Amino acid sequence: MQAVLLVASAQTATDLRNRPALDSNLPIEAVGPDDLLSLSVTDCLELTKTFRVSKDGTLMLPLLKQSLTVRGLTPPAISDLIAQALIKAQILVQPVVSVQVLEYRSHMVTVAGAVKRPGQVQVAGRMTLLDVLSASDGVSPEAGAVVILTAAQGQARQVIPLKKLLESPTLENNPVLTGGEEVRVPEAAKVYVMGNVKKPGVFALHDGQTTTVLKIMAECEGTLPYSKGTAYIYRQDESGKRLEIPVQLDALLERKSPDIPLFGSDVLYVLDNKGKRIGVGVLDRIVQFGSYNATRVIMP
Repeated sequence: MQAVLLVASAQTATDLRNRPALDSNLPIEAVGPDDLLSLSVTDCLELTKTFRVSKDGTLMLPLLKQSLTVRGLTPPAISDLIAQALIKAQILVQPVVSVQVLEYRSHMVTVAGAVKRPGQVQVAGRMTLLDVLSASDGVSPEAGAVVILTAAQGQARQVIPLKKLLESPTLENNPVLTGGEEVRVPEAAKVYVMGNVKKPGVFALHDGQTTTVLKIMAECEGTLPYSKGTAYIYRQDESGKRLEIPVQLDALLERKSPDIPLFGSDVLYVLDNKGKRIGVGVLDRIVQFGSYNATRVIMP
């Protein structure tokens, strides 16, 4: 191909290297795959447009036979690289090249689970795990006790206690994120309380995976009149078998018997004076749809 020799400016290569960064809403960060760049080359319309960095971190430009490796470079460094390539290919003499980043796709963190605004957060400048959660409007009321941080490309996984992160963030439990990570906040395990209690419902286990019958009875404000002294815990074991565990509720409330642990997905059902029990089909509906729909199924 015959080289086209153009004089674009009297600015020297030294001036190019010392040129200040362009004004931009985005901070100056190293470029990575899928980032969108805006190029401006004086007197060269073929290069004055937007280009996206390829998956392998290179940039293919018109007029240049070979792609340029831009991964890990900042916009000013990419400007210098393009200018040098144009000079070497005898396309332009002393070209004036400006590079601006329109979109940092390589600096995105995925946020999922029990947060108020799940999606992707763009890392701008120095952002920690807590900053990313804040950019997602914080955790939702359904959040569990931990945050799971997966490094870029799934290379490592870190489980961080949510309470520790919020109350005493350190570099160990509040790391700096650079993009490509996934932040997941699992929902808290739930216990379902049904039957002859004042406030039946779904109770989240925010501080762990277990609670007790006495604690849950306190949360649902105790039993209604004419309740039987027997309740049942419905639980599924590791093999998938459904267990029915009787609870002598009167003795428990009078502190005459030890408290009984409850685990996530347990259903605690307090019998009324008719002694009505829950069927297996209803149990599955409780866990699947929540206590409101279950109440409509159980209660006459």
